[in-house]
Amino acid sequence: MPMDLMGRKPDGQPAGVYRFRVGHFTCLVINDEVGYTLPTSLITNASREEVSAALSAHALPADHVPMHISAVYIHTGEHQILIDTGLGHLPGPGGGVDYVGKIRSNLQDFGIAPEAIDTILLSHAHSDHLGGNFDGEGRFAFPNARYVLTRAEWTFWMERPDLSPLALPEPIKQRTIQSIQTMLARLKPKMTLIEDNEEIFPGITAVPAKGETPGHSAFLVSSGGESLLIVGDAWPHHTLTLEHPDWLSAFDLDPEQVVRTRRSLLERAAVENLLVQACHFPWPSLGRIVKRESGWAWEPVRGEALL
Repeated sequence: MPMDLMGRKPDGQPAGVYRFRVGHFTCLVINDEVGYTLPTSLITNASREEVSAALSAHALPADHVPMHISAVYIHTGEHQILIDTGLGHLPGPGGGVDYVGKIRSNLQDFGIAPEAIDTILLSHAHSDHLGGNFDGEGRFAFPNARYVLTRAEWTFWMERPDLSPLALPEPIKQRTIQSIQTMLARLKPKMTLIEDNEEIFPGITAVPAKGETPGHSAFLVSSGGESLLIVGDAWPHHTLTLEHPDWLSAFDLDPEQVVRTRRSLLERAAVENLLVQACHFPWPSLGRIVKRESGWAWEPVRGEALL
């Protein structure tokens, strides 16, 4: 759909917001408008040549992996909920370059005030899902929100954050722990810890998606006979992960669990024909999973927003 010079669609909807419905719930995918790349070498159990060939087969750059960030807003009629908050004002994944995420500003452009958000569900505690909880001055970006995280995720980061399995330099591991602990400590007074498979609100349930981190959670949103599965980082890439779910990255703490989680959620999404949102998939990061003989494939939404 063509955009005007202000980056808005002709219907006035901001370019960084994609509106759709799940039954009686009004939903938005919000673009963090942060694009970054990861080196192909971060795939730890496949050669660079294999990764490059898999990317080239989809006309993607062969020497790096493009990544995106998005979040989901849900209005249930009673609650206004945000699932993850993007990177916010934090150093980017490549280090040395500051990125400024636009989850909050894109919501404001759509007419949703930060004060209206009453609950923020966190899939896990990595900074590109957690950092948007704070603005550029370090204040709460959504001042009236309470936060929800799995107990396993909180316990890991705040009590025993062992990153020794990760194939990352030690300074990066220590900076990661320090950054996450600092942010979680600030959120503690507003934090509610949940268990696996807990229903948070009627129609919104936490689905275990462990592996990349010990308490990673997906969320199943159901209303009026329709369902949406929000998978966070369970599927980090729209082609590599689906075609090679056993390919691991340097961020995967529990490799065997990562593969089990990916395959289980992919199979469920395909069999149940679920609408799916995946944080790092290309905008608007919304679509369905199709089973193929050799694995799975991503079918993104087409055309206009699902109003």
